[in-house]
Amino acid sequence: MTIEARRRMPYCVYSAAIAAVSLFAVACGSADGMTEETADGTADGAADGTEHIGVVQSEFTGADCAMAAPDVVFEGKIEPAHVSPRSYNSCYKGYIVEVNYLLPEFTGTGNVQDATITVEYADTPITDQATCEGTKLVAHYWELERWRIDGQMFYAYYSVRDTAIFGTWVPAFDGGVCLLNDALTGLHPYFPYRIAATIRTPSNATRALRIGTYRPVTVY
Repeated sequence: MTIEARRRMPYCVYSAAIAAVSLFAVACGSADGMTEETADGTADGAADGTEHIGVVQSEFTGADCAMAAPDVVFEGKIEPAHVSPRSYNSCYKGYIVEVNYLLPEFTGTGNVQDATITVEYADTPITDQATCEGTKLVAHYWELERWRIDGQMFYAYYSVRDTAIFGTWVPAFDGGVCLLNDALTGLHPYFPYRIAATIRTPSNATRALRIGTYRPVTVY
């Protein structure tokens, strides 16, 4: 038996004989090892049924999103960057994007910036520090890999990054700006990628997010 190009333990494995519209659409699951991160303070908006921001990770998990159908699928790149609606609900208030066979020009390194898949806040600008620092981005990233066993192709997608961050408030002369973004680097040409993300306010309402592929930047 020969095995080629198997690098990490997968979330799931399936044979080339399985047909699916999405390369990732296969029923399988895994425990998610991401550490819980919560905001300080008490629940906001309990009277109208909203939940504290701290429940984001307990409800929005990599295991659930690994099995959910994507909201949108791209070929080769996500350029221009794609902006989600404000309201979304895949795998519990998550938004899922796939890009098949990432083009080589969207991979690699640069002396200013490496190639990235970036998730960022894309809603009404946040104008106060408390809201900024209470708004949370949670994202899961997967990479699809392939290997051959005795002449048959198998596929598996692997979790390559899990993140949970709050906004960072940067004071400025006119008040300030809220920074809330995350990026995956170390991308491989012609590999498919899946991203599941959510951005929540302190009252746990979803906010629009932007997902894009960005070329490496080099300055000579």
